[in-house]
Amino acid sequence: MRRLAVLVVIILVIFVDESHGFQCCKGYTDILGEEHPSLLCEDYCCWNLNLKQLKVCCSDEYRMVSSNDRDQVSCVKSWIEEHIWVPIVGSIVVLAVIIAVVACCCCGCCR
Repeated sequence: MRRLAVLVVIILVIFVDESHGFQCCKGYTDILGEEHPSLLCEDYCCWNLNLKQLKVCCSDEYRMVSSNDRDQVSCVKSWIEEHIWVPIVGSIVVLAVIIAVVACCCCGCCR
């Protein structure tokens, strides 16, 4: 069930958001000991020269971090946890459509 939800979210982000893709910066601890959570970027996850914030979102492909410093799964999971209502509302809408189709086909009320 969780894999299906992750797949649905990925498809929604790619097609509904009209973006070409997204990258997720993996969380890290900076040199001052502050923890930075995973960060979802619209374009690229990039290196930053600021020692307090090493990874930022940017549109410069040449500053992009290596694939080892990106983690799509953690961003998708955190997005699902923050937007848990999306699969619930989607399920209710699908159920309502199924009920309407069955009612129209079986009862003949749509004729």
